[in-house]
Amino acid sequence: MLTIKLKSKSATLDVVSNRQESPNQGASCERKEHFTVMSQDRLSHAIVVGGSLAGMLAARVLSDHFTQVTVIERDEYPDRPEPRPGIPQSRHVHGMLLRGTGIIENMFTGITDELLRLGTLKVDMGEDVAWLTSKGWGFRYRSGMTVLSFTRDLLDNVVRRQVSRLSNITILSGYEAAGLLTNPAGDRVTGVQIRERGVPKDERNIDANFVVVASGRNSKLNEWLVDLGYGAAEESHVNAHVGYASRLYAIPSSWTADWKGVILQPAPPDRVRGGLILPVEGNRWLVTAIGGDRDYPPVDEGGFLNFIESLPSREIFDAISGAKPLTSISGFRMMENRIRHFEKMKRWPERLVALGDGVCAFNPVYAQGMTMAAIGAQLLSDMIARLGVDGLGLKYQQQLARANKAPWMLATGTDFRFRSTEGQRPGAALKFIHWYMDKILELSTHDSEVRTCFFNVHQMIKPPAALFAPWIAWRVAKTALRPLKAEPERQQRAMPLHSQTAGD
Repeated sequence: MLTIKLKSKSATLDVVSNRQESPNQGASCERKEHFTVMSQDRLSHAIVVGGSLAGMLAARVLSDHFTQVTVIERDEYPDRPEPRPGIPQSRHVHGMLLRGTGIIENMFTGITDELLRLGTLKVDMGEDVAWLTSKGWGFRYRSGMTVLSFTRDLLDNVVRRQVSRLSNITILSGYEAAGLLTNPAGDRVTGVQIRERGVPKDERNIDANFVVVASGRNSKLNEWLVDLGYGAAEESHVNAHVGYASRLYAIPSSWTADWKGVILQPAPPDRVRGGLILPVEGNRWLVTAIGGDRDYPPVDEGGFLNFIESLPSREIFDAISGAKPLTSISGFRMMENRIRHFEKMKRWPERLVALGDGVCAFNPVYAQGMTMAAIGAQLLSDMIARLGVDGLGLKYQQQLARANKAPWMLATGTDFRFRSTEGQRPGAALKFIHWYMDKILELSTHDSEVRTCFFNVHQMIKPPAALFAPWIAWRVAKTALRPLKAEPERQQRAMPLHSQTAGD
């Protein structure tokens, strides 16, 4: 018997292993038979299903409320910051918004310093990023909106290491959840049924006092709820048929420019292509091509470069033309917005909550997902502290739905500018919102105050309503009466800077 003890005085997690002969190979192999949690504390053990960022942040906050926390993750984690199957989108540009950064820094004191030591860069959104919007180049100025630029793999690795240092958290990788355990009445979740990945029909049980499902877009929670007799939650989908193609490049030692990154934003319905180039750790650029309306960027060498060259500015193409590719080109098309409306369920089992992409998954082009995972974890901690765990489940889902409402409207409202977008369209007010936001973007090409407010909303520091403040609405009205004198075509295509490679 192999016993793995959680670092807690009140409980142990026992892994029972027997040596058995393999009928095929005739060799002995080790097989895990079952897991049992034994505890003296009524609320000693919480389980998190899913060990990506949302799951790790949930585990972190649960560690403040439970004697022990176990994270169940189907992947085996790499030792280094590398992609893994469970996060296929990790090869593409990611953004942690300022609100999310603040929440994570509060969870893990010093994590920003650790990221910076590992090569993460600070980027001022107004000064360091040349951003081409649908209405022209954003005004360049020192905004004070400093974000961190890194790969998703680095962030996940650092967060995972921070979580693993906590004495009351155990990460069980290589196992997948097969279902939920309940009490005889079926009204309270009492644990999780798991199986070793790749070993079908070999389920074992882990008992727990509380379960968080954070298993991502492909979450099976709806299926589990049906199995338990609760029915499935209603779902909403909005799909603009957007795709990514990305690659890492070495930044040439001779490269010089007055920007650190470039964002060429799609401007649907007429301009459905876009791209980003941002510096990441290791003196590298991460380049992502974006295409909507099924105009997916190619993943072959020639097609990818031709796509980048076709963008409305040559900044990205000129930069990578003299740079050494470090990886192959990776594509990704799981970009639809999707909500599972757990908050509308008439019945919900006690001691269960869900968060992250398994509840609300956004088109990742808007960089909202990681920050909303942090917001969801913080909300969970706050509600447990105020309400305890009994009666929490449905109340939490309702509060999380309220938190998701504004970013969902921003993401889907923008996606409905694409001609091929599928999904239930909002009311007539959407046309006004599109018109109003166009005026905001016009103002942001020359008005630093409006652009700062836009950044605050974009970074989730302020709610979208901030853009409708009287002083901004007045400037929008004046812009509508006296349009900008610059010709739109020139304003969109003219480069706001000149970059060059010294000595080339």
